[in-house]
Amino acid sequence: AVIERPELQDIYLNSLPTGIVQNGDGVKSYTKDPHNGTITVQLDSGKKIAGDVLIGADGIWSAVRANMRGEPVRGDGSGATYSGYTVFAGELN
Repeated sequence: AVIERPELQDIYLNSLPTGIVQNGDGVKSYTKDPHNGTITVQLDSGKKIAGDVLIGADGIWSAVRANMRGEPVRGDGSGATYSGYTVFAGELN
């Protein structure tokens, strides 16, 4: 099954209490406590947030994926490569 990104974002956002999602402050890194499983996120601003789940929906140059795999965010070894396909999306009324 295929689900469009905006629809998936709406599903996530509509299932969470207001104020939980924080935009505009990128994920620099994260750690997982081996004893209780708590995820602690270090944001670009220096702020730290702890929780049970981290959803890495930060796009093709995902800092979350790079941290999880121990890979660079961009370039060789990043796990993100151009597939050769270009997609144009639009909406007609």
